[in-house]
Amino acid sequence: MRIAIVDVVAEGSSYYLMNKLAEGLRRDGFTVDKYVLNSWLIPKLFIRDLKLLDRLEKYDIIIYGQSIAFITPLLINKCKILFLHGINYYDFYYTGFIHGRNIINKLTGLGFYSWWNILRSLPSMDYFVCHSRSACMSNMIPWEKTIILPQFILEDEIPTRRETNKVINDHALKIMTYTSTSKYSPRLLSQEIVEKIPFLLSKKLNNCVNNKRILFTIVSPGEHVRARIGCVEIHKLPLMPRLYFQNLLSRQHIYLERNLDEELGLTSIEAGLNGVAVAKITLPEYHDYADYPSKAVIEATSLMGLIDRLVEIIDNLGVIHEYLTNFYNFLVNKRVWGRVKKYLYNKIYDCTVK
Repeated sequence: MRIAIVDVVAEGSSYYLMNKLAEGLRRDGFTVDKYVLNSWLIPKLFIRDLKLLDRLEKYDIIIYGQSIAFITPLLINKCKILFLHGINYYDFYYTGFIHGRNIINKLTGLGFYSWWNILRSLPSMDYFVCHSRSACMSNMIPWEKTIILPQFILEDEIPTRRETNKVINDHALKIMTYTSTSKYSPRLLSQEIVEKIPFLLSKKLNNCVNNKRILFTIVSPGEHVRARIGCVEIHKLPLMPRLYFQNLLSRQHIYLERNLDEELGLTSIEAGLNGVAVAKITLPEYHDYADYPSKAVIEATSLMGLIDRLVEIIDNLGVIHEYLTNFYNFLVNKRVWGRVKKYLYNKIYDCTVK
């Protein structure tokens, strides 16, 4: 079976994830070719997409990989799947149009959002793929057209040896998170909230627990800033290449997940594989959708609840090992490609035999 993956640009986490999906499909015997339109200008995207029409007709399945597709879905009578990486209303309209930095950004955001509504209202796609159930619900995708494909790991990404003794051998507890340009989505921790966390944590601690210093690192758009309040030392670092980010992540003790729904992002998965515990806020309305077990993630349902959980961990650092073990076991048993692909493959089969 031949599959084509069409991406908008060759950059960003969504492009990385589509490469990972392509690798998983190839390992299972599919022939997968990737096409990149390489532009953010809407007229160019339509023209370049249209030029692919004859090529795409030769495939059994076409996957549009970066939350938007253009003209070919309306012209091709094949199995068509759109991969949604966020909530298009907030990513296109609110972030792009309302808060765009210039007229080009605003027009692009409005154009993407308008075209997205056209695609969603027409029978252009057979299925929509989301990392979480709540993401597809927020995009108003009918359940019968929904495919849930959570963040996954390929079998050879599982480390042969796990690091579990960082906290015991280190004099500082290291917590890390990051924010991005997608700062207006209600499913993500905002940059303002992230920057409040070290101050609330310091206020809650009152004094240094067992002489333990807290190093709180925030990777976000902006300049390098260092500050200190009580026991908490704050490092704000600018966005960096992926390899540098992964190296920094591997040296932490706790990674703070930025998704507020049930989704565990790619960075949380990488953290768990590198001996880094994961903490997150999961809002109550999404809690029942989560598939990870208790004591696998340091979890709370509110900001102050998260602060309380972190203080509990600081008071009893030994419990981090339990979280690390439980989360690692969850990943290697539930989030490997061999487990998560089954629902996707069932839908692909249904799609191609129609």
